[in-house]
Amino acid sequence: MNTTLNPNNYPTYNVGDKVTIRQWDDMAAEFGLDKYGGINVPKCFTKDMKQYCGQTLSIVHIRHHAPPIFDSYYLDGSSKIFSSPMFEQSYPTVVCASTLTFDDLLKGATL
Repeated sequence: MNTTLNPNNYPTYNVGDKVTIRQWDDMAAEFGLDKYGGINVPKCFTKDMKQYCGQTLSIVHIRHHAPPIFDSYYLDGSSKIFSSPMFEQSYPTVVCASTLTFDDLLKGATL
């Protein structure tokens, strides 16, 4: 396992959550390959797991581990073990409301 990765920097999930598996090339570029050709991501993403890339699946079971070990996620329709760095991460969109008016902008006001 790459010990520079911190599980606290990744989201945690619950049973029933839907997750999308990252693309192979994306993970390979970030984590590199192991000596067997699998991706060197926590829990190891093997070549036979490539079929799951891009798929959205539901979490059906979780085995929790204390850091620095990543939790093990079991997904519907798969007997493989996944970790959160294998999932596409989504972050909430932050909307910044402005009190500037059009007239303020014409006068040269900035955000």
